[in-house]
Amino acid sequence: RRTSRTLVSMPRMPTLADVNAARHRLRGIAVHTPLEPSPALAEETDAAEVRLKREEVQPTGAFKLRGASNKVALIAEGRPEAALVTASSGNHGIAVASAAARHDMRLTVLVGRSVSPAKLERLRALETGRITVELTGNDTDDAEAEGRRRDDAGHAIYISPYNDPDVVAGQATVGAEILDDWPEVDTIVVPVGGGGLIGGIGLWAKALKPSL
Repeated sequence: RRTSRTLVSMPRMPTLADVNAARHRLRGIAVHTPLEPSPALAEETDAAEVRLKREEVQPTGAFKLRGASNKVALIAEGRPEAALVTASSGNHGIAVASAAARHDMRLTVLVGRSVSPAKLERLRALETGRITVELTGNDTDDAEAEGRRRDDAGHAIYISPYNDPDVVAGQATVGAEILDDWPEVDTIVVPVGGGGLIGGIGLWAKALKPSL
């Protein structure tokens, strides 16, 4: 699906130090997921070896747990009383809700009405007295615009699914684990939506192994 995400620049670029801090912060929260060999993909792509980074085994079912948990933990350290808001079609909202519950913070998850019923049901299951899910606009772009509006108005701190240095630093821990477990890797293939995952992995991987 093509998206018309509003381009909003990050306040700063994440650094390798941010990634190392995120790795420490995520211990006991994010799983160091396995790299599983895929002989079938290796044969299909004529590669010497292909391995799959199994992020679906994270407690929330996706890599989004990393960035969301890192960002919320940092806010909780400085402003534990703050209200949070995010926009999500599913996995990011689930991850932020999990992190907000861990720190007992208030959160509103804004969801476009085009969200899949299955993901909406899973989000609704996370609602508590401090975590609410609100249908806003037609899609994630509308929900994101409303989340940023609430942040600009001072009502809550917006947790971006991708366009935030602390979220990107959390996602970068995927790349750190890949190179820890498989230093010989010469190519990493990353799915791209908003760009937080590939931005984080690229930040770490190209710094440690420029030829990759």
